[in-house]
Amino acid sequence: MKMLCYSVLFADKLKAEIAIHVHLDTLKRVEIFQNTEAGFLCELVLRLRPVLFSPGDYICRKGEVGKEMYIVNRGRY
Repeated sequence: MKMLCYSVLFADKLKAEIAIHVHLDTLKRVEIFQNTEAGFLCELVLRLRPVLFSPGDYICRKGEVGKEMYIVNRGRY
C-alpha cells in the first residue's frame, strides 16, 4: 500500500510541475498579475482548469455578472 501512496504523490507532484512549466509564463503576461509574487502565481496555476470553447461560443456577455475569471490563451476576446 505504501508504494501506491508514493506513486500517487509522485504523479501529483509531476502534474504540478508540468502545469507550472506550461502555464506560469501565460499568467505572467496577464496585466493584473505582472507585479505578483511567483509563489502566488504558482498556487494560481495549480487551480487553473482548462476549458475549451468552439468558434462562435460566448464566454460571457456584456452586463452579465461574472463568477469566474477566464484567461484566453488562444483565440479572440
